[in-house]
Amino acid sequence: MYATGYIFRIPLEHVEEFVSIQKAARAIYLNYGAKRDEVYRILTDSEPRYGSLALTDILPLDNGETVFFEIVTFADKEEYDKLTPALDNDEEVNRLFQRLTAIVDIQRIIRFEMPAISGGDTDGIS
Repeated sequence: MYATGYIFRIPLEHVEEFVSIQKAARAIYLNYGAKRDEVYRILTDSEPRYGSLALTDILPLDNGETVFFEIVTFADKEEYDKLTPALDNDEEVNRLFQRLTAIVDIQRIIRFEMPAISGGDTDGIS
């Protein structure tokens, strides 16, 4: 398995629009062949445990923001590489991206890629 992850800091007044964008994007990504596309709202008032840090200790939030985490899963890196150009050129994906950038500063979105190290058929440890 291979996944892309995103951390979004969303102003509270734009949460409804963000959720609408994510629902529409999810349908497109799944239609193209992504295995899963899940978005979670992170509880920013949760306490750290077991000697760990809270997310808000390392991820600064502006007043009136909340945090969402998205993970999009693909069968493997090759499938991700195959689907990405089609997704990047999809007109509806681009319209959704424009809606997203109207409500959040793109430079405040954290994006990362990750191979699975357990579960599935792929051992991502090299």
